[in-house]
Amino acid sequence: MQNSIYSSKSPQSNRTVIGELIETSKIFRSGKTEIVALQKANLKIRKGEVVLIIGPSGSGKTTLLSLLGCVMYPTEGCVCINGINTRELNDREMAELRLKTIGFVFQNFNLISPLNSEDNIRVPLLLNRLPKEIVRDKVNLALQLVKLDQRRKSLPKQLSGGEQQRVAIARAIVNNPPLVLCDEPTASLDNNSIKIVLKELRSLADNGKAVAIVTHDQRLNQYADRIIRIENGVLKELSERK
Repeated sequence: MQNSIYSSKSPQSNRTVIGELIETSKIFRSGKTEIVALQKANLKIRKGEVVLIIGPSGSGKTTLLSLLGCVMYPTEGCVCINGINTRELNDREMAELRLKTIGFVFQNFNLISPLNSEDNIRVPLLLNRLPKEIVRDKVNLALQLVKLDQRRKSLPKQLSGGEQQRVAIARAIVNNPPLVLCDEPTASLDNNSIKIVLKELRSLADNGKAVAIVTHDQRLNQYADRIIRIENGVLKELSERK
């Protein structure tokens, strides 16, 4: 079954496509058992938009996000990131693409406990072996973007949940990736922190990034340009901001 969840009439259609699934499916096999996590689908994630991916537990949301994040290979079809067909990349090239093109924001923050905010944000830059001056400038800019410059020396345990998530966002964007993927980024936050984090994610899109968010939280709907629903591995609905 093929399901297209984008429309040529979309107000987003003239924006640059950053992530794309083309006839993409994912099947997990265990012995003679097959589990279809994602049925054949087409999807475009564009620069300047927030896309919500919703659906019940086990519906295929995380599989879809993992395919877009290039941490999982499709069974059929292809995943294109920033115009690059990832099927044509070797492991080293794939790792470099993830590092430079994709930022990840996780539900549980995944901050490194012994490191303060700026050191946590610095980690992806160290993998690029950039000069110290450039690393410093990029970290400073990321902290300013999430409005946490005054918390740069704080350890994760000294930060609120919302502040930890904002550090995680800063770490995700410090390499200036065009695609930001979020897995339940508000699940561990209180109402006030949720509003702050969502404004940050909305701001990323408004400043040109493509943002895709897996969520169960309906409070995110007002920040989204499109809402995609997955049920039993099928992309079923498209809702657009008018």
